[in-house]
Amino acid sequence: MNRPILLKYVTTFRFDVTEPFLFSYTFWKPSHFPTCLESHSDTVHWRTFRFEHAICGVRSEMRGKSVIANVFANNHWNKNVAKRLRFRLNQGYGFDEDVTPFLRRAMKIRAMHPVIERLAGMRISCPESLFEIAIIGLLLQNTTVQRTMSMFSWMLDCFGKIVRFDNQTFKAFYSPNDLLGVCESTLRSEGRFGYRSKYVPEFAAFFSKQDDDVLRRHPSSTLMAELEKIRGVGPYTSSIIAGAALRDTGAVALDVWNRKIIERHLFAGEDIEPEKLRNNLFKLFGNQAGMAVLYLTEYEFLCNQNK
Repeated sequence: MNRPILLKYVTTFRFDVTEPFLFSYTFWKPSHFPTCLESHSDTVHWRTFRFEHAICGVRSEMRGKSVIANVFANNHWNKNVAKRLRFRLNQGYGFDEDVTPFLRRAMKIRAMHPVIERLAGMRISCPESLFEIAIIGLLLQNTTVQRTMSMFSWMLDCFGKIVRFDNQTFKAFYSPNDLLGVCESTLRSEGRFGYRSKYVPEFAAFFSKQDDDVLRRHPSSTLMAELEKIRGVGPYTSSIIAGAALRDTGAVALDVWNRKIIERHLFAGEDIEPEKLRNNLFKLFGNQAGMAVLYLTEYEFLCNQNK
Protein backbone atom coordinates (compact mmCIF):
# COMPACT_ATOMS: atom_id res chain seq x y z
CA MET A 1 0.00 0.00 0.00
CA ASN A 2 1.06 3.57 -0.65
CA ARG A 3 0.75 6.47 1.79
CA PRO A 4 -2.77 7.51 2.81
CA ILE A 5 -5.03 9.23 0.32
CA LEU A 6 -6.57 12.35 1.87
CA LEU A 7 -10.34 12.44 1.37
CA LYS A 8 -11.92 15.89 1.41
CA TYR A 9 -15.39 16.84 2.65
CA VAL A 10 -17.87 16.94 -0.25
CA THR A 11 -21.44 16.82 1.11
CA THR A 12 -23.81 15.82 3.91
CA PHE A 13 -26.70 13.36 3.62
CA ARG A 14 -29.66 13.32 5.99
CA PHE A 15 -31.72 10.15 6.46
CA ASP A 16 -34.94 10.24 8.46
CA VAL A 17 -35.27 6.85 10.14
CA THR A 18 -38.32 4.74 10.86
CA GLU A 19 -38.55 4.07 14.58
CA PRO A 20 -37.62 2.10 16.53
CA PHE A 21 -34.05 2.47 15.30
CA LEU A 22 -30.97 1.33 17.23
CA PHE A 23 -28.01 3.28 15.85
CA SER A 24 -25.18 1.52 17.68
CA TYR A 25 -25.84 -2.08 16.63
CA THR A 26 -27.21 -1.21 13.22
CA PHE A 27 -23.89 0.37 12.28
CA TRP A 28 -21.73 -2.10 14.18
CA LYS A 29 -22.33 -5.81 14.72
CA PRO A 30 -20.63 -7.53 17.70
CA SER A 31 -20.26 -10.73 15.66
CA HIS A 32 -18.34 -9.11 12.79
CA PHE A 33 -14.56 -9.44 12.73
CA PRO A 34 -12.51 -6.20 12.62
CA THR A 35 -11.60 -5.13 9.09
CA CYS A 36 -9.84 -1.73 9.32
CA LEU A 37 -12.57 -0.46 6.96
CA GLU A 38 -14.55 1.11 9.79
CA SER A 39 -14.52 2.31 13.38
CA HIS A 40 -17.12 3.40 15.90
CA SER A 41 -17.72 5.11 19.22
CA ASP A 42 -20.92 5.11 21.24
CA THR A 43 -22.40 7.84 19.04
CA VAL A 44 -20.33 8.05 15.83
CA HIS A 45 -19.48 5.56 13.08
CA TRP A 46 -16.81 5.92 10.38
CA ARG A 47 -16.69 3.77 7.24
CA THR A 48 -15.00 3.67 3.82
CA PHE A 49 -16.77 2.87 0.54
CA ARG A 50 -15.42 1.99 -2.91
CA PHE A 51 -17.08 2.68 -6.28
CA GLU A 52 -14.40 1.67 -8.81
CA HIS A 53 -12.01 4.67 -8.83
CA ALA A 54 -14.09 6.71 -6.37
CA ILE A 55 -13.24 6.22 -2.69
CA CYS A 56 -15.51 7.70 -0.03
CA GLY A 57 -15.37 8.04 3.73
CA VAL A 58 -18.54 8.58 5.75
CA ARG A 59 -18.93 9.87 9.30
CA SER A 60 -22.41 8.97 10.59
CA GLU A 61 -24.21 9.99 13.77
CA MET A 62 -27.75 10.35 15.12
CA ARG A 63 -29.33 13.76 15.51
CA GLY A 64 -32.85 13.53 16.82
CA LYS A 65 -34.71 11.08 14.59
CA SER A 66 -32.25 11.37 11.68
CA VAL A 67 -28.91 9.90 10.68
CA ILE A 68 -26.52 12.61 9.53
CA ALA A 69 -23.79 11.34 7.19
CA ASN A 70 -20.87 13.65 6.43
CA VAL A 71 -19.20 12.46 3.23
CA PHE A 72 -15.54 12.75 2.25
CA ALA A 73 -14.14 11.64 -1.12
CA ASN A 74 -11.17 11.60 -3.47
CA ASN A 75 -11.12 13.50 -6.77
CA HIS A 76 -13.40 10.98 -8.52
CA TRP A 77 -16.46 12.30 -6.68
CA ASN A 78 -19.38 13.23 -8.97
CA LYS A 79 -23.20 13.22 -9.05
CA ASN A 80 -23.39 9.56 -10.03
CA VAL A 81 -21.13 8.48 -7.14
CA ALA A 82 -23.22 10.64 -4.79
CA LYS A 83 -26.39 8.90 -5.98
CA ARG A 84 -24.84 5.46 -5.61
CA LEU A 85 -23.45 6.20 -2.13
CA ARG A 86 -26.76 7.57 -0.87
CA PHE A 87 -28.51 4.44 -2.18
CA ARG A 88 -25.87 2.17 -0.61
CA LEU A 89 -26.20 3.82 2.80
CA ASN A 90 -29.98 3.58 2.82
CA GLN A 91 -29.93 0.05 1.41
CA GLY A 92 -27.05 -1.06 3.62
CA TYR A 93 -28.57 0.04 6.92
CA GLY A 94 -32.30 0.03 6.19
CA PHE A 95 -33.10 3.48 7.56
CA ASP A 96 -36.66 3.45 6.22
CA GLU A 97 -37.53 -0.14 7.14
CA ASP A 98 -40.21 -0.98 9.70
CA VAL A 99 -39.00 -3.73 12.06
CA THR A 100 -42.11 -3.69 14.27
CA PRO A 101 -43.69 -6.79 12.59
CA PHE A 102 -40.63 -8.82 13.59
CA LEU A 103 -40.50 -7.33 17.09
CA ARG A 104 -44.18 -8.09 17.73
CA ARG A 105 -43.77 -11.68 16.58
CA ALA A 106 -40.57 -12.19 18.54
CA MET A 107 -42.09 -10.84 21.75
CA LYS A 108 -44.65 -13.68 21.65
CA ILE A 109 -41.74 -16.04 22.37
CA ARG A 110 -40.49 -15.84 25.95
CA ALA A 111 -36.91 -16.80 25.07
CA MET A 112 -36.69 -13.76 22.79
CA HIS A 113 -37.67 -11.21 25.46
CA PRO A 114 -34.14 -10.38 26.72
CA VAL A 115 -32.87 -10.32 23.12
CA ILE A 116 -35.49 -7.81 22.02
CA GLU A 117 -35.11 -5.69 25.14
CA ARG A 118 -31.39 -5.31 24.35
CA LEU A 119 -31.50 -4.95 20.57
CA ALA A 120 -34.95 -3.66 19.54
CA GLY A 121 -34.56 -1.46 16.47
CA MET A 122 -31.36 -3.10 15.17
CA ARG A 123 -31.32 -3.51 11.40
CA ILE A 124 -29.52 -5.85 9.01
CA SER A 125 -26.16 -4.24 8.16
CA CYS A 126 -24.48 -4.61 4.77
CA PRO A 127 -22.56 -1.51 3.64
CA GLU A 128 -20.52 -3.73 1.31
CA SER A 129 -21.11 -4.13 -2.42
CA LEU A 130 -22.24 -7.54 -3.66
CA PHE A 131 -18.65 -8.22 -4.76
CA GLU A 132 -17.29 -7.29 -1.33
CA ILE A 133 -19.79 -9.37 0.66
CA ALA A 134 -19.18 -12.28 -1.74
CA ILE A 135 -15.42 -12.10 -1.09
CA ILE A 136 -16.06 -11.99 2.67
CA GLY A 137 -18.38 -14.99 2.38
CA LEU A 138 -15.71 -16.91 0.48
CA LEU A 139 -13.03 -16.11 3.07
CA LEU A 140 -15.32 -17.26 5.89
CA GLN A 141 -15.79 -20.72 4.38
CA ASN A 142 -14.47 -23.69 6.35
CA THR A 143 -11.96 -21.89 8.55
CA THR A 144 -11.46 -19.95 11.76
CA VAL A 145 -12.16 -16.25 12.13
CA GLN A 146 -8.46 -15.66 12.78
CA ARG A 147 -7.57 -17.28 9.44
CA THR A 148 -10.27 -15.26 7.66
CA MET A 149 -8.88 -12.05 9.18
CA SER A 150 -5.38 -12.94 8.01
CA MET A 151 -6.50 -13.54 4.41
CA PHE A 152 -8.72 -10.45 4.42
CA SER A 153 -5.94 -8.22 5.76
CA TRP A 154 -3.46 -9.57 3.20
CA MET A 155 -5.82 -8.74 0.33
CA LEU A 156 -6.44 -5.22 1.62
CA ASP A 157 -2.70 -4.64 1.98
CA CYS A 158 -1.99 -5.91 -1.53
CA PHE A 159 -4.91 -4.52 -3.51
CA GLY A 160 -6.73 -1.95 -1.35
CA LYS A 161 -5.96 1.64 -0.39
CA ILE A 162 -5.19 3.59 2.78
CA VAL A 163 -7.29 6.71 3.25
CA ARG A 164 -7.58 9.47 5.81
CA PHE A 165 -10.63 11.60 6.60
CA ASP A 166 -12.12 13.33 9.66
CA ASN A 167 -8.75 12.82 11.44
CA GLN A 168 -9.13 9.04 11.09
CA THR A 169 -7.11 6.56 9.02
CA PHE A 170 -8.70 3.47 7.42
CA LYS A 171 -8.27 0.97 4.66
CA ALA A 172 -10.55 0.96 1.62
CA PHE A 173 -11.69 -2.07 -0.39
CA TYR A 174 -10.28 -3.07 -3.76
CA SER A 175 -12.52 -3.21 -6.83
CA PRO A 176 -13.14 -6.34 -8.96
CA ASN A 177 -10.91 -4.82 -11.66
CA ASP A 178 -8.05 -4.61 -9.15
CA LEU A 179 -8.07 -8.42 -8.95
CA LEU A 180 -8.33 -9.25 -12.65
CA GLY A 181 -4.59 -9.82 -12.97
CA VAL A 182 -4.03 -11.72 -9.74
CA CYS A 183 -2.62 -15.23 -10.15
CA GLU A 184 -3.96 -18.28 -8.37
CA SER A 185 -0.40 -19.23 -7.46
CA THR A 186 0.15 -15.87 -5.71
CA LEU A 187 -3.02 -16.27 -3.67
CA ARG A 188 -2.01 -19.78 -2.72
CA SER A 189 1.65 -19.15 -1.83
CA GLU A 190 1.63 -15.59 -0.45
CA GLY A 191 -1.96 -15.20 0.77
CA ARG A 192 -2.31 -18.83 1.90
CA PHE A 193 -5.81 -18.99 0.45
CA GLY A 194 -5.82 -22.74 -0.06
CA TYR A 195 -8.69 -23.97 -2.27
CA ARG A 196 -10.12 -20.42 -2.39
CA SER A 197 -7.21 -19.38 -4.62
CA LYS A 198 -8.91 -20.75 -7.74
CA TYR A 199 -12.17 -18.95 -6.97
CA VAL A 200 -11.01 -15.36 -6.33
CA PRO A 201 -10.14 -14.69 -10.01
CA GLU A 202 -13.58 -16.00 -11.01
CA PHE A 203 -15.27 -13.69 -8.50
CA ALA A 204 -13.31 -10.77 -9.98
CA ALA A 205 -14.20 -11.75 -13.56
CA PHE A 206 -17.92 -12.09 -12.77
CA PHE A 207 -18.33 -8.87 -10.79
CA SER A 208 -16.15 -6.76 -13.11
CA LYS A 209 -18.83 -7.29 -15.78
CA GLN A 210 -21.81 -6.57 -13.49
CA ASP A 211 -23.43 -3.38 -12.26
CA ASP A 212 -23.90 -3.72 -8.50
CA ASP A 213 -27.01 -1.53 -8.40
CA VAL A 214 -28.64 -3.52 -11.24
CA LEU A 215 -27.89 -6.86 -9.57
CA ARG A 216 -29.55 -5.62 -6.38
CA ARG A 217 -32.83 -5.10 -8.23
CA HIS A 218 -33.20 -8.84 -8.77
CA PRO A 219 -35.50 -10.84 -6.48
CA SER A 220 -33.60 -12.76 -3.82
CA SER A 221 -34.11 -16.17 -5.47
CA THR A 222 -32.96 -14.83 -8.87
CA LEU A 223 -29.83 -13.26 -7.41
CA MET A 224 -28.97 -16.43 -5.49
CA ALA A 225 -29.30 -18.53 -8.66
CA GLU A 226 -27.14 -16.04 -10.58
CA LEU A 227 -24.44 -16.01 -7.90
CA GLU A 228 -24.37 -19.78 -7.68
CA LYS A 229 -23.15 -19.85 -11.27
CA ILE A 230 -19.81 -18.63 -9.88
CA ARG A 231 -17.49 -21.46 -8.86
CA GLY A 232 -17.08 -21.29 -5.10
CA VAL A 233 -20.56 -19.94 -4.37
CA GLY A 234 -23.02 -22.49 -3.01
CA PRO A 235 -26.41 -22.13 -1.28
CA TYR A 236 -24.82 -21.13 2.05
CA THR A 237 -22.75 -18.28 0.60
CA SER A 238 -25.56 -17.10 -1.69
CA SER A 239 -27.92 -17.05 1.32
CA ILE A 240 -25.48 -14.85 3.23
CA ILE A 241 -25.28 -12.45 0.29
CA ALA A 242 -29.03 -12.34 -0.32
CA GLY A 243 -29.91 -12.02 3.34
CA ALA A 244 -27.45 -9.18 3.89
CA ALA A 245 -27.25 -7.26 0.62
CA LEU A 246 -30.89 -7.67 -0.43
CA ARG A 247 -32.13 -7.44 3.16
CA ASP A 248 -34.10 -10.66 2.76
CA THR A 249 -35.40 -11.29 6.30
CA GLY A 250 -36.38 -14.81 5.29
CA ALA A 251 -32.93 -15.88 4.10
CA VAL A 252 -31.39 -18.24 6.66
CA ALA A 253 -27.76 -19.33 6.35
CA LEU A 254 -27.14 -21.95 9.04
CA ASP A 255 -23.67 -22.97 10.15
CA VAL A 256 -22.35 -25.00 13.05
CA TRP A 257 -22.06 -21.95 15.33
CA ASN A 258 -25.37 -20.18 14.83
CA ARG A 259 -27.13 -23.55 14.99
CA LYS A 260 -25.77 -24.01 18.52
CA ILE A 261 -26.91 -20.49 19.48
CA ILE A 262 -30.40 -21.02 18.08
CA GLU A 263 -30.77 -24.45 19.64
CA ARG A 264 -29.70 -23.21 23.07
CA HIS A 265 -31.97 -20.16 23.12
CA LEU A 266 -35.08 -21.57 21.45
CA PHE A 267 -34.99 -25.37 21.70
CA ALA A 268 -33.46 -26.17 25.11
CA GLY A 269 -30.11 -27.10 23.60
CA GLU A 270 -31.52 -29.99 21.57
CA ASP A 271 -29.29 -31.08 18.67
CA ILE A 272 -31.54 -30.60 15.64
CA GLU A 273 -30.81 -31.59 12.04
CA PRO A 274 -30.28 -28.42 9.95
CA GLU A 275 -33.30 -28.72 7.67
CA LYS A 276 -35.60 -29.48 10.60
CA LEU A 277 -34.13 -26.53 12.50
CA ARG A 278 -34.78 -24.30 9.50
CA ASN A 279 -38.39 -25.49 9.35
CA ASN A 280 -38.82 -24.87 13.08
CA LEU A 281 -37.53 -21.32 12.68
CA PHE A 282 -40.03 -20.60 9.93
CA LYS A 283 -42.84 -22.02 12.05
CA LEU A 284 -41.92 -19.58 14.82
CA PHE A 285 -41.00 -16.51 12.80
CA GLY A 286 -42.36 -16.95 9.28
CA ASN A 287 -40.54 -14.80 6.73
CA GLN A 288 -38.76 -13.04 9.62
CA ALA A 289 -36.70 -16.18 10.41
CA GLY A 290 -33.51 -14.54 9.14
CA MET A 291 -34.04 -11.58 11.46
CA ALA A 292 -34.45 -13.95 14.40
CA VAL A 293 -31.12 -15.61 13.58
CA LEU A 294 -29.47 -12.19 13.29
CA TYR A 295 -30.83 -10.97 16.63
CA LEU A 296 -29.91 -14.19 18.46
CA THR A 297 -26.40 -14.20 16.98
CA GLU A 298 -25.65 -10.57 17.84
CA TYR A 299 -27.13 -10.97 21.32
CA GLU A 300 -24.88 -13.98 21.95
CA PHE A 301 -21.76 -12.11 20.86
CA LEU A 302 -22.77 -8.97 22.74
CA CYS A 303 -23.20 -10.92 25.98
CA ASN A 304 -19.96 -12.90 25.51
CA GLN A 305 -17.54 -10.45 23.90
CA ASN A 306 -14.54 -11.70 25.86
CA LYS A 307 -15.06 -15.21 24.47
